[in-house]
Amino acid sequence: MLPKSGYFLIFLLVVLFFVGNYRRYINFGIESAYKFGSPFSAGLRQVDRRPILYEGLTFNYTEKTVGASAWYCDDLYFSVLSRYIRTYGSGASDDYSPAELSPVKATDIRFHLFTRQNPTVSQPLLPSEDSVNGSFFNRSNPTRVIVHGFCNCEHSDFCKTAKDALLYTNDANIITIDWSDTMGLLDYVLLRLRLDQVATSLAGFVDFLHNTTELDLGELYLIGHSLGAHLAGLSGKKLTTGRAGAIFGLDPAGPLFSSKDPSSRLASTDAEYVEVVHTNGGTLGMYDPIGTADFYPNGGKHQPGCLPWLFGMSCSHGRAWELYAESIYTQVGFKAVSCDSIEQIEESVCRIDLPTVDMGGEPVNKTKAGIYVLSTNSRFPYAKG
Repeated sequence: MLPKSGYFLIFLLVVLFFVGNYRRYINFGIESAYKFGSPFSAGLRQVDRRPILYEGLTFNYTEKTVGASAWYCDDLYFSVLSRYIRTYGSGASDDYSPAELSPVKATDIRFHLFTRQNPTVSQPLLPSEDSVNGSFFNRSNPTRVIVHGFCNCEHSDFCKTAKDALLYTNDANIITIDWSDTMGLLDYVLLRLRLDQVATSLAGFVDFLHNTTELDLGELYLIGHSLGAHLAGLSGKKLTTGRAGAIFGLDPAGPLFSSKDPSSRLASTDAEYVEVVHTNGGTLGMYDPIGTADFYPNGGKHQPGCLPWLFGMSCSHGRAWELYAESIYTQVGFKAVSCDSIEQIEESVCRIDLPTVDMGGEPVNKTKAGIYVLSTNSRFPYAKG
């Protein structure tokens, strides 16, 4: 017989497991807040997946999805990235053979188009006039590019939720880039080293669209989460036909990126306007301000409703894209106050006497600049006004 303390410990572990993993089984969506029933709105729905474990990473396998990207992982665990947390600069390239660092194959990077005409089933987009002309791409509409991060693909909750929110609010061309096939065995350092190659492909595709369709780059937003935020920034640097209108960096990845080296990460000069949302700063995300406007929900390090310390870091890291998606359509708004420095955020002495600004939004207000802090609810809907 176990002592009473032993039964209590088992019970506590079970509770922590379910609390830490509830987000894997529900795809939060717009319909949970607004029951519009439009053909392109997302719903709060069960996701048909079964979790599997692979070398410390938790994946969700979607049995109804076919193809090489049928699986993806929702969360990053400390056991995977522990030796890279707070490690900055370039990756340890000496650990990799020339074969491993070989050029990324063009076939490993795919672009998919969603519009209000095809809100749920994407159309593949190739860098050819026939492909674009045969699609629902509308050169008169604004274009938004969604860029996933490590362990994700076009089927991830981030991509689906952001796409649905954008299509609900705006008649737009929503393009998702799926670069999950470049991830191989999901080696974070290897992906960090290959990121520049993927950025070249994304920038080249945007330049192609501009030259072929007269795409208005001022109406182009790149929206990236985690590693995808830096991919969006590097792509913005590489554009040859102009500057993107805006980039949203949703908790840009911290490990192996340096705030002192803007040439190798997302930076404020990568687009006309760069908005960064920090939700797990100093752990999986960057903490230093790197955008035109930097927002720090709940202080920017740990999010309410997530488990404390390292147990909840993936939850806090993913909260950035949840807040962004909600900001697109919420009628309440994420009201933020201005701060002169990060130190003011940490000391809770920001300027509450100044007018507030809204974090996120669609279309975005590009006049925002500086550092901002705000508070949110601990669960969806997060906006408190």
